[in-house]
Amino acid sequence: MIKPLSRRTVLRSAAAAFALPWLEAMAPRGLRAGEPAAAAGPAAPAQAAKRLVCLYVPLGVCNESWYPKQTGRDFTLSPTLEPLAKVRHQLHVVSGLHHPHGITHHAGQGSFLNGRDYNKNPGITIDQEVAAVFGKSTRFPSLQLNYKDDGFAGMSYTRDGIPLPGVGSTEAIFKRLFVPDDAASQQAARKQIAQRRSLLDDVRDEAKSFISTLGQHDRDKVEQYLFSVREVETMLGQSEAFIDRPKPAGDRAILDSEWTGPAADLRIKLNLIALALETDSTRVISYLVDTEGSGATFPHLGLNENRHAYSHHGGDAKKLESLAITDRFYVSEFARFLERLEDAKEGERSLLDRTLVLYGSNLNNGDGFKNGTGSHVNDKMSMLLVGGNGLGLKGGQHLRCDDGSIPMCNLFLSVAQRLGLPLERFSDSTGPLAGLV
Repeated sequence: MIKPLSRRTVLRSAAAAFALPWLEAMAPRGLRAGEPAAAAGPAAPAQAAKRLVCLYVPLGVCNESWYPKQTGRDFTLSPTLEPLAKVRHQLHVVSGLHHPHGITHHAGQGSFLNGRDYNKNPGITIDQEVAAVFGKSTRFPSLQLNYKDDGFAGMSYTRDGIPLPGVGSTEAIFKRLFVPDDAASQQAARKQIAQRRSLLDDVRDEAKSFISTLGQHDRDKVEQYLFSVREVETMLGQSEAFIDRPKPAGDRAILDSEWTGPAADLRIKLNLIALALETDSTRVISYLVDTEGSGATFPHLGLNENRHAYSHHGGDAKKLESLAITDRFYVSEFARFLERLEDAKEGERSLLDRTLVLYGSNLNNGDGFKNGTGSHVNDKMSMLLVGGNGLGLKGGQHLRCDDGSIPMCNLFLSVAQRLGLPLERFSDSTGPLAGLV
């Protein structure tokens, strides 16, 4: 008979706590399911550098100003998407996908990159799936940027469903990427790594001490848990290797902007993301541009209300026009960032050729592809995928999924596969996104 375990079997040290995944042995007898074991993480691809950037802009879009009227390759950029003209050959406008199990509205960003309800069933996000492979080659396995520093974790989750904190301060981001650490900071980093290694040793030893008492399914889960521990050990070794390596140079002028407030913050952070990619400081970045409830306004655009108010437009023409103005502002700054990646050369190709950039939201404030009345739902959502001409993608495409039944995670699976990861499924995907070429 399998001995029951307590629900919160926890492996602890003074510095941190690692909670075990849910095991069948933690459930009351008679409630233990027979699920397949989780697959082990993918192996690192032995090929040239590839990159992934994920941007989240909240509250959907003004649909009728956003979506091109034509589909396929012979489409005309919509008024909102016109700023992307210079990178049209790298652009995929993907319309009509949904997150059937995600959360919309004020907590939508937490479901954006994995389609899960993080309150019930958190799981790894697509950026971290990619970072588990690409992150072994750079100083930072991944970077998470937030709209501000407020203790909010952002939109990235580890394989064990642990939220990763994002950095909101542009000064802190710059310092992390480009300011050399002094001797005291280096010594403190080595001490912290040693403490974490000791903790991981305790974690591994304690898990192995009871794994033989578990049923097969629980043993599979603990093995997957130990795989995650080994991933952390690898990252610690990587962090230690970079302590004595000089950071790349960064010009502090990148922190200057003619604007103030959220507009300046957006431009500066996109510049920092571009520079982080150009210096190969990391190859995976997620950026939470804003959240549904932040209340940010756009006085430089002549608008007095916040984007949340415009998204509850109720079909009002003035609010829809204002929402479209904010959409175009975000897309214009996005286009500026993409053009910088297109101008940055790696041999005969551009940085954008070997980078995939996702830009989207986790809700639709309209009715299908129409403006509707401002309801917030998680079907037929807007998404842009840009880049990848050096990864076999042709670009210059409007791919519309009319029936609304195709999960957003099909796109994420296709992105992972284009980046060389041997994934057959991601979250609630049903397969690669058909038609993405």
